[in-house]
Amino acid sequence: MTVIMIKTVAPIVFIPLFLTLFSCANPEMAELGHIFVGRNSPAPPADFYEEEEVNLGQNLLRGFLADKPVYPLREVNRYVQEVGEKMARVAPTKLYGYNITVMNSSTINSFAFPGGQIVLYRGLLEVLKTESQLAAAIAHEMAHIERRAPGRALQRSKSAPNYHALIKRTDGKIDQLGMISDISHNIIAAGYGPDEELKADIESMKYLADAGYDPSAVLELQKILENVTKEQPSSSYGLLQAHPPLSTRITNITEAMRTQKHPPVSSHNEATRYRTKVLDPVGNYREGIRKHYVSAVLAKRVDKGGAPVDPFTSMNWKDNDFFVVVTLRDVDKTPHSLMLYLNYAKEHLTGRTAPTIFTPEKSNWRTHVRVNGLGSAALVNEQLGRWTATILLDTYEVDTLEFEITK
Repeated sequence: MTVIMIKTVAPIVFIPLFLTLFSCANPEMAELGHIFVGRNSPAPPADFYEEEEVNLGQNLLRGFLADKPVYPLREVNRYVQEVGEKMARVAPTKLYGYNITVMNSSTINSFAFPGGQIVLYRGLLEVLKTESQLAAAIAHEMAHIERRAPGRALQRSKSAPNYHALIKRTDGKIDQLGMISDISHNIIAAGYGPDEELKADIESMKYLADAGYDPSAVLELQKILENVTKEQPSSSYGLLQAHPPLSTRITNITEAMRTQKHPPVSSHNEATRYRTKVLDPVGNYREGIRKHYVSAVLAKRVDKGGAPVDPFTSMNWKDNDFFVVVTLRDVDKTPHSLMLYLNYAKEHLTGRTAPTIFTPEKSNWRTHVRVNGLGSAALVNEQLGRWTATILLDTYEVDTLEFEITK
C-alpha cells in the first residue's frame, strides 16, 4: 500500500507542538512528559562509547520532538515516572540514566533511542490494564537499550554517515534540526530485527521479576497488541514494522515461561491502581476535549469568514484540494491542534495532515484544515473510491467523515 503524506495550508502560523528537551534539574518539565528516572550509579559511564550513546540519544530525541506534542496530564506522567524508577533500579549495566517521554498521540507503540531514551505513546497507555503491563512495555525498551540495539540499528540505516556530528554535541545547541529529525525517523524505521525483538521479550521478563512485577505481564502485553492490530489498524500503524509476527512472540514467551522459573508475584490490586492512575484521568481528559467539538463539513472552498462553500460528499479527482471546516464550542483562548487521518477503503492509515495550530478568539469558534493534492494522488495510486477523514482535536479522534473521489 502506498502511503500518501498530505500537507496542509492554513491562514495561521505553524508553531511546534513539542516542548524542547527537558533539563533533568527542572522538575516541572519532567512532569510534562519527559520523565528522568535516574541513573543507578551517580558516576558517569567509564566507557566513552556509552557517553557517546547518551549524547546521541538526547540529540535524536530533541530532533524527534520538533513537531509533536508531549502528554499534558502531570498526574499520569508522575505515575509513569514511579514505574520507570522501579525498572531503572534493576537495569543490569547501570550505565544509563533512563528518560521516558510520553507522547500525546493515539498511536499504539513505543520505541527507544540510544543511551536511555524511551518513548511511550498515550495510545499504548490507553490499551493497557495493569501496572505490570506498563512495566513490561518499559522493560522491553530497556532491554533494547541495554543490548545497544538502537545504536546498531542506526549504524545500519542510511543515516550512518551523518550521525557522528551529533555524538559530541553536549551543549544543547542543535543547528541542523531537520537533519536530526530525519535521522530520528530513520532509526525508528530501521527497526531492530525479529531476533532482537524476541530476545528483548525474554530479557524483559527477568527485569520484571527483579523489580517485583509479574513476568507474565510480558505475555499479556503481546496479547493486547495482537488484539489491537485486528481491532484498531489505524492506531497500530507501524506497530509490526521490523517485528516478528505477534503469534511468534506469544509462542516464544509462553515457552520461556515454562522453562524459566520466576517466583510468583502478588498483583496488589494492580488493575484498580492502573485504572485510577491512568485510565480514569486519561478518559476524563479525552471526554473533555470531545465536548468542544460540534460538527465538521467537507467543502471545496471557504469564504473570507472561514465558512464552508460548496459542501460535498463526492469530489472529482481534478478538484484535487478541499477543506474540512470544524465548528467548536466552549474552547479556551489557548493554542489547540487540528489534524486529519485520511484512509482509503478503510485500510491502514493512508495519509495524514500536519497539525494545524489555532488559538480561538472566542469560546465558540470555527477553523479549518486544507488538504492539498489528494485527488491527483488518489488517481496516480489507483485509490479512487471511498475515503474517510478522521478528525483529531488536540490529538483525540472526535469524528469521521466519509467521502468519495471519482474519475
